[in-house]
Amino acid sequence: TLVLSVASLCLFTYETSALNPERLASQYLVDRFGRESGLPSDTVWVVREGPNGYLWIGTRGGLVRFDGARFSVFNRQSHPEFSANEVRDLEWTPNGELWIGTYGGGAMLMRDGEFESIGSEDGLVGDVVYDVHRASDGSIWFATGSGVSRFDGQEIRSWREEDGLASPQVFKIASD
Repeated sequence: TLVLSVASLCLFTYETSALNPERLASQYLVDRFGRESGLPSDTVWVVREGPNGYLWIGTRGGLVRFDGARFSVFNRQSHPEFSANEVRDLEWTPNGELWIGTYGGGAMLMRDGEFESIGSEDGLVGDVVYDVHRASDGSIWFATGSGVSRFDGQEIRSWREEDGLASPQVFKIASD
């Protein structure tokens, strides 16, 4: 299956490239950022561009905003709303809210610079969140180590193995 997936990716690539194909690889500058640069961890799970052009980085040591010059870290040490530092996924909404999936701390919502925690005590099926997905209807879906949860803006509904899931561990969600 993996070979077939890789082969199909090779067949359906587009002629666009982020790098100029006329240049040699040695003509590009490469920077490496790690703990010595201000990241809380050398393990990076996800990188997303936010609506204002900042890079948002999910690391083992917390959420990081990179403005092009410096890193701002959001984690348990700086924000008590975080019950876990490890950030596995990020999802932006059209109105600028950031949903954050953490490993062990459930989900977080950042709205207007404030954080709100949503965990199993609030109805989330599990506190290990691998993926956060915004559906076309605006609902937010969470793939967790214990099943799938959906937040429609009002309430959370969850599905587990006993509800028909093939496995309690769900790592990714995609719309059909």
